[in-house]
Amino acid sequence: TADAGTGINAEAGDVSIEAESLLSFLDAFARYVAMPIGVSSVNAGVDLSGVTVTGRDISVSAIAKDSPLVLEAPAYVEQFTGFLKNIMNTISDNAISQLGFNASVEIRSADASVIAHDADFNASGAVSLSSLSEANATNTALVTKRGLIGDFQIAVGVVRAAGSAQTLLTGTTQIDAAKSVRITSDLSLIHI
Repeated sequence: TADAGTGINAEAGDVSIEAESLLSFLDAFARYVAMPIGVSSVNAGVDLSGVTVTGRDISVSAIAKDSPLVLEAPAYVEQFTGFLKNIMNTISDNAISQLGFNASVEIRSADASVIAHDADFNASGAVSLSSLSEANATNTALVTKRGLIGDFQIAVGVVRAAGSAQTLLTGTTQIDAAKSVRITSDLSLIHI
């Protein structure tokens, strides 16, 4: 988005460029129904090559967030989601569960990048270039006492969270700002 004044003495307004990739609740649910093993990846990026950006405050950001279905569910459907997950796990692992065994897998990935190559940023205010990436592989594995071999029970949970966040200034990129310049990359990985 860009705000600009009008008229002869108009000044450039705020400029905001944002790329966002979030795994929505419906996407997460559809993926889980299709494959009870939770595997997904999200990516968001902004590539500014050979451009000039002029404005008051300039903000460029990329945000990628990936979380398991249980964390994406709105509070009012949390119980329903847990019920469906238990049903899906029961159906999908029925053969091995007869032996008193259950496994649960969550693999999550999120990558975010902002790249400015041979770019010029001219701000009468502040400049902010940022990337944020979050991957959450929270998981649980449960087994009930229903094995064919006495009380023998095993529950295995496997999690993997991976990601990257990078904000790169390459080539002849220049930043001219009357106020602050903030360049950040934040990465958060949760393995539980």
